[in-house]
Amino acid sequence: MQKRAYLLFILLLVDFFVLLGQNLDTLLQNNLVLDSIIIQNGDTVKTQIAKSSQAIDKKVDYQCKDSLVMEMKDKKITLYENAKVVYDNLTLTAGIIKIDFDNNLVYAYGIYKDSIYSERPNFNQGNQSFLADSLVYNIKTGKGLVYSVFSKQGDGYLHGKYVKRENDSVILVKTGGFTTCELEHPHYIIRFDKAKVVTDKEIITGPVWLEVEDITMPIGLPLGFFPTRTKRQSGILLPTVGESANRGFYLENIGYYFGFSDYVDLALRGDIYTRGSWAIKAETNYKKRYKYEGNLQANFAHNKFGEKGFSNYEVYNDFFIRWYHKQDPKAHPTNRFSANVQLGSSNYTKFNPSSANDYLSNTFTSSIAYSTQLFNLFNLNINARHTQSNTTHRVDVSLPDLSLSSNTIYPFRPKKLTKPLKWYQNLNLRYQLQAKNNLSRPDSTFFNNLSFKDFNIGFQHNLPISLNINFFKYLQWSNQFNTNWRWYFKSIDKNWNPIDSNMVIDTLYKFRMPLDISYTTSLSTRLYGFYSFGKFPLRVIRHVITPSISYTWRPDFSVKPWNYYNVCHTPNGEEWYSPFEGAIFGYPPRGKSSAISFAIANNIEAKIRQRTDTGEMLKKIVLIENLSLSTSYNFAADSFQLSPLIISARTKLFKNFELRYALGLDPYHYDTTGRRIDKFQFDIDKKLFNTQNQEWNLSGNLILQYPNIKRGKTSTSEHNTKKIYPNFRVTIGLNLRHYSSYIPHTNIDFTKSIVANGNIEFTPNWSVSFMTGYDFDLKDFTYTSINIHRDLHCWEIILNWIPTGFRKSYNFTIRIKSPMLQDVKLTKKTDWRDYY
Repeated sequence: MQKRAYLLFILLLVDFFVLLGQNLDTLLQNNLVLDSIIIQNGDTVKTQIAKSSQAIDKKVDYQCKDSLVMEMKDKKITLYENAKVVYDNLTLTAGIIKIDFDNNLVYAYGIYKDSIYSERPNFNQGNQSFLADSLVYNIKTGKGLVYSVFSKQGDGYLHGKYVKRENDSVILVKTGGFTTCELEHPHYIIRFDKAKVVTDKEIITGPVWLEVEDITMPIGLPLGFFPTRTKRQSGILLPTVGESANRGFYLENIGYYFGFSDYVDLALRGDIYTRGSWAIKAETNYKKRYKYEGNLQANFAHNKFGEKGFSNYEVYNDFFIRWYHKQDPKAHPTNRFSANVQLGSSNYTKFNPSSANDYLSNTFTSSIAYSTQLFNLFNLNINARHTQSNTTHRVDVSLPDLSLSSNTIYPFRPKKLTKPLKWYQNLNLRYQLQAKNNLSRPDSTFFNNLSFKDFNIGFQHNLPISLNINFFKYLQWSNQFNTNWRWYFKSIDKNWNPIDSNMVIDTLYKFRMPLDISYTTSLSTRLYGFYSFGKFPLRVIRHVITPSISYTWRPDFSVKPWNYYNVCHTPNGEEWYSPFEGAIFGYPPRGKSSAISFAIANNIEAKIRQRTDTGEMLKKIVLIENLSLSTSYNFAADSFQLSPLIISARTKLFKNFELRYALGLDPYHYDTTGRRIDKFQFDIDKKLFNTQNQEWNLSGNLILQYPNIKRGKTSTSEHNTKKIYPNFRVTIGLNLRHYSSYIPHTNIDFTKSIVANGNIEFTPNWSVSFMTGYDFDLKDFTYTSINIHRDLHCWEIILNWIPTGFRKSYNFTIRIKSPMLQDVKLTKKTDWRDYY
């Protein structure tokens, strides 16, 4: 046996060398042939392989998590689980991906796991991206077929059962729909049979119909057009259609939108009523990056009420303009420009309010402001201001309103500080200039017969000189000498006319410069008091008292050398008056002042023991943020030397609420007619004060939630692991205000009311806001409104209800939330103008 094995091994070894020799001979023969060709022809012949025009000419990267199967004969590769293919700008992920290199085709499918179809194909190329059930794609031509597509297009989502991809920008859809609901099974969808989709531009369809919660609604159109551009674009603004009992059938907010660019747009809207009322509205937004942005609105309304020929027939032509402009802080290091303008007819916000604040506002203000720095020494502010009262129907315009102020100057300080300052080196001064040109006229005749004499022009120069000194580190002594120099171009002269028994006021156009001066000195400090409670939960209370005392001196400007007051003789005696009454910056006061003022501010805080998971800690709480008392006594006054005592307080309640209180107490007596008498109330009935006015305000947010409710209580049953209680949260924002001002011994009570507004969030999707109040004199509710909002994911329900008053009405709306389809809505409302 052993000899046979040796013999077999030798035979196999001989055969191996014979075969090897034959192969080497063949290789040598081939090389000789090649060399012979080179010698004969004298150059090199390059052999090339023929390449198909449809062959893949770029690198294909692929990977997977589970396994990779290669079919070399058919030139196919199959990737399983978390498969990914990258070719040029194409990225495809899926549960299973098969690549056919011969035909340049890629197939993608999902995977069934536990009866759930997962890892669906996700296709991304250029601006196109979509999710599908399966697809086949030619990576050479860019065409493909996709089944059950879900793709985001602009602000909406495209669904398609069968999709044919033509190129990078165009796809064709059969049996699909469009919606703004991001769910794969949307709450609503606009269905169609066929559609052409141009990526980032538009979707054009045949007949469309609405489907809500898988129920087909009897609402349709012969064709559909959905713009999907992310940039602004022009288009028609669809109106709200309805009927008003007073103004007839209407189309509201019909118009056209001009999307000029991402930086400028224009919306033109109009309202049309069959009984003659109409309105036009224009709004534009503009923006320049790193420079400025703004909004401009111009509205005009023609309102008719009642029937022509009857006593209740009224016609109103009103306008309103709003302009908001804001400069970007990066635009310029020192120059600033801003505008906030509101002006128009007094009746516009009454008959055409855009919000409750418009209706409730009795005054509208405007401001256009420009500010800059000059030579790094002065600050210049130029403003144009406007105030309009809907109650008095007067318009006040200030144009221009200029102020120029210098930086604070320390005349005795060296430029470089090398040692501590001396007391006199804190002396400082600051120059301020103000210039105004005011015009006040009725709104109905504002521009009629306008002349230079109607303007009120004035200048004011102010130079305060201050010195602050600290004594013993605890006392702060402040001193200020103030000079105020006014320039006016007109004054008045009063004379009593005994024939008509009235006062005659003449205007004198003459340049005059009244000057007034004053000096104020004050001393203040801060005292700390502590009280410890030992081992009680309340450990310590800290009381901070800030007392201050000040003295003010001012001369009497009605006597020499000032003589800024004149005397007019009337049947009731001499009447002193200032010729600068009504001047834009006021006038020097009459009577000498030598007054001392007292003020005490208090702050009380506490530290309480609080147990934590790691032990104990001390928590600081504020009991009273501020409690202050102030009054003054004028030694130079001949009567009413003691001023009312003013008490104000502020504190926090339950972390989220702030309580404010103010009280004015007058020490003097009032007779039965309500006239103030120069006698202390204490001398009459041993009562210290009479209440002048009081105000309290409670505001804040109350959040009601409990840990077990917030997180949801979970059942411990093995067969039921669902939450028994849903997440629950109530947020109440509250603002209560009460103000009263009255004269003792009379029935005069200027204001006595309470106002409340708040917001309640029952759940993240349910919220109720309200505004109401009560007038104790009229014994009736003030303006009251209730707003209810329900978030339905891609839809929303809104109810605005004003139950009482002049604007009694309601508006109930169900609509799609997305601005793209905001005109798809159902509205039921009553107009308050129907009751006018």
